[in-house]
Amino acid sequence: EFAIILPGTTLQNAVMLADRIRKAVESRRLKKRRTDEDLGVVTLSMGAALLRWNDTADSLIERADSLLYAAKKAGRNRVVDEDGADVASAATSAA
Repeated sequence: EFAIILPGTTLQNAVMLADRIRKAVESRRLKKRRTDEDLGVVTLSMGAALLRWNDTADSLIERADSLLYAAKKAGRNRVVDEDGADVASAATSAA
């Protein structure tokens, strides 16, 4: 697990960036260099939380972590934010 801190960014813009990262990672296939064997794709599940005025580092990380697990529980390979948006589901429904 890792975190990306985006100072001065809205939750909506953070989610858009997270989804672009998710799609970029998903679009690449992994291959063994020596044998060129196809190992498949890697997907990302992410939670996006916005810093609140009364947050501590721990409370922000805890909220983002809960959102990450909500993304995994909802089927993985998606971004879930505090507003309840599920970016992968919305993109799939529009297709």
